[in-house]
Amino acid sequence: MKLSENTFSILKNFNQINQNILITSNTNEIKTINMSKSIFATAKLEDEFPVEVGIYNLSEFLGTIRLLAQDINDVDFDFKDDHVVISSGKSKCVYRYAAKKVLNFPEKSIQMPTPCVEFEFSGEILANLKKVATTLSKNTLSFEKESDTSVICTLYDSLNTSGSVYTQSIECSSLAGNPDFKLVFAIQNLQVLPTNGEEYTLKLAKKGKSMISCFENLTVSYYIAVDQESTVEEE
Repeated sequence: MKLSENTFSILKNFNQINQNILITSNTNEIKTINMSKSIFATAKLEDEFPVEVGIYNLSEFLGTIRLLAQDINDVDFDFKDDHVVISSGKSKCVYRYAAKKVLNFPEKSIQMPTPCVEFEFSGEILANLKKVATTLSKNTLSFEKESDTSVICTLYDSLNTSGSVYTQSIECSSLAGNPDFKLVFAIQNLQVLPTNGEEYTLKLAKKGKSMISCFENLTVSYYIAVDQESTVEEE
């Protein structure tokens, strides 16, 4: 069988979260979680894997594919019970799966409650904020409701309150029903979010005293830990 470029790209992205992955059989959904459990991601693939596939070193697996061909469309995959034969032309590699017991993977999905905060922004905006954070050595990003049509994004160093602060106002058309909020995230956790043309919806829900955030694009949902400094006005 073939794997689509979309599937390959998602696996590359998930490799930034965790090099281990367990892909279940006969479903197009995959999920992963990082070691600190601050990032959980789930995606819908264009492909279904016929068997359960456990990969201990996802970077090695993806690199093996690229060794055989630069174009994923030139690579064939023959999935067996305990290994996959990856081939292109006269070259092939027998790649053996890892046992589940050595993998770090999420056993359950996150059930997102009804969000109390929801707004959209572009990957281009996020790319710029990441660039500024790197240039100015900022480790924290907050999103704060400014009005019914705008959100203030603030970059700062949480360990140096006397340092410089960068702010950027972004237009958001659907804020009228949102309560006042300030959502705070570690920049390090946001680095996994792709910014090549994606459009994101940021959703936040409250579950007891906890907050659950989700950054959604067309194919992937990223549940990212919310800093304890975050606040949402009670309805």
